[in-house]
Amino acid sequence: MLDSPRLDEDRFAPFPEDDVDFAQPDDGLNPRSIEMEQALLGACLQDPNALDRIAGKIDEDDFFEEAHRVIYAAMRKRRDAGGLIDIRLVALALGSVAEADLGGMSVHQYVARLATEATTTFNAPDYAKGLRDLADRRRSICAAQTLIEEAKRGALDPRVIVEAAISELDAIAVAREPATERQVSIGEAVDAAYDNMIEVQAGRAKPGITTGVRDLDRVLGGGMRSGEVFILAGRPGMGKTTVAMSTLIAAARNGNGCYFASLEMNDVQLGERALSAMAFHRGRLIPYTMIRAGKLSPEEVEVLGDTRGAFRDLPMRIEQKAGLTIQQIAARARLVANRFASQGRKLDLLVIDHLGLVKPSSRYSGDRYSEVTELSGTLKALGKELDVAMLVLCQLNRQVEARTDKRPQLSDLRESGAIEQDADAVIFAYREAYYHEQKKPPEEGTEERVAHFERLEQIQNEIELIVAKQRMGKTGPVKAFCSVACNVVTDAARGLS
Repeated sequence: MLDSPRLDEDRFAPFPEDDVDFAQPDDGLNPRSIEMEQALLGACLQDPNALDRIAGKIDEDDFFEEAHRVIYAAMRKRRDAGGLIDIRLVALALGSVAEADLGGMSVHQYVARLATEATTTFNAPDYAKGLRDLADRRRSICAAQTLIEEAKRGALDPRVIVEAAISELDAIAVAREPATERQVSIGEAVDAAYDNMIEVQAGRAKPGITTGVRDLDRVLGGGMRSGEVFILAGRPGMGKTTVAMSTLIAAARNGNGCYFASLEMNDVQLGERALSAMAFHRGRLIPYTMIRAGKLSPEEVEVLGDTRGAFRDLPMRIEQKAGLTIQQIAARARLVANRFASQGRKLDLLVIDHLGLVKPSSRYSGDRYSEVTELSGTLKALGKELDVAMLVLCQLNRQVEARTDKRPQLSDLRESGAIEQDADAVIFAYREAYYHEQKKPPEEGTEERVAHFERLEQIQNEIELIVAKQRMGKTGPVKAFCSVACNVVTDAARGLS
């Protein structure tokens, strides 16, 4: 096996263009395998197809030796551009770096020896996984060291230090290729689809997670499916949170594990709404504002006391901390998934209320379009990783109000990053009653005034759930019953029945 290219500084001629220093201190905190790095590079030089087999499993930053990072980056660049890989072409891609001194040999000569001394190409994916593991160990150690140093310094609030460490460690975990991703043949895919159909047909499985509105479930092809992202968008006052809460309660009552990242309301506010909704389903109208104000009759207090027992065993967890990053939400979702798994359950539904309150990274410095695009892509990846359905609430901007017909359209999402493109389905919430109530009633004694209030009565408990996009099904509006006061959305025909 080749010696490590690490050199003493007085013997090292740095790369002319990049000023790269191969020499790195060995302080006992850098797990690595120089031999494995050399074996992987040699395998890729001997068999360019090995590069394809490790695509997405490793990148140049996962190599410990700087020389190996540069060599791998050159090979990857050529391969990604559709070019061939051999010793001469890699040297050409390295440019003037190819002649940099590595203590008695040039980088070009070192690349040639990597190729000639490689013993196998079959183990390239295993080498890549091993090196990725070592790189993540180094990153974890670095994050832990930073945590220790900041804690010792005492200049920051401990919560800030801990959250920064969690975010850093979670970023390491998120960056790893999801363990569930794998390639299958078309035959295997068809077999899986057929087996799922048989299970659904026999009633042993459900086609999707219920929204609590059967007509909407039908349009969605049986409900929300695992691994898919559903955007629920609308202006303030349209009932987005009411829809989300109704969906969560319906899904949890159906046995689905649920996690609600509520960035807007605390646990007491959500509990008030949940009590009001469950009382409604039991035939009692007790608005959540009355629960909050404590203006209830003894009978209503007794009803709510009985009602709260219905929630004790529901598989639903609520996250009430505001200002979370998407990485923090992901970390908490994994904890919830593990908690459910220990109880013999699965996390099936993750709801975020709402996307505008998710704290963005500092990467785009306030460029909201890019920030939301990054969030959207991360949500999609998280849904696939955890194999959960994602219901993400999104608040539309004021341009909707400028139209005569205030029903939202897909174009209203165009300024919200890549939400529309990444979503598997986009559902708009629209309540005509909200806008009708804002109109000034006609003068008393006129037919127009009578018509005004008759119309209001007709639409008071109506909500339109407009499926504007669906990757795997049809689109169109669904009318449902909505009681904003009692935090309920259900089938139009059911109401209080």
